[in-house]
Amino acid sequence: MRNETISLNSKEDILTIVQDIAHGLRFIHSADPPVIHGDLKSKNILIDASFRAKIADFGLSAKNKAGARGTPYSMAPELLTKKSANTVMSDIYAFGILLYEVYPRE
Repeated sequence: MRNETISLNSKEDILTIVQDIAHGLRFIHSADPPVIHGDLKSKNILIDASFRAKIADFGLSAKNKAGARGTPYSMAPELLTKKSANTVMSDIYAFGILLYEVYPRE
């Protein structure tokens, strides 16, 4: 999403992308136990020719790993202060940061 050469034609294009990301997160978080991505950020979102988004780079994902991990810019405050390990909610926080990056582009 930081690729400035991609032309997003409308708010509908952006909405489609963020909905795809939200659906992907819902899918991985609904596993038992939930899969935590742990490093959700714009660089880990792939956009295909149809402007469909895919979550990528599950290198830091884990089902039951202890400790905080991820890119500091996208990490929830409780992860940065080492008060918590990654959780579903820390992925949702990172999704909020991603939304903050995407919507000013339109």
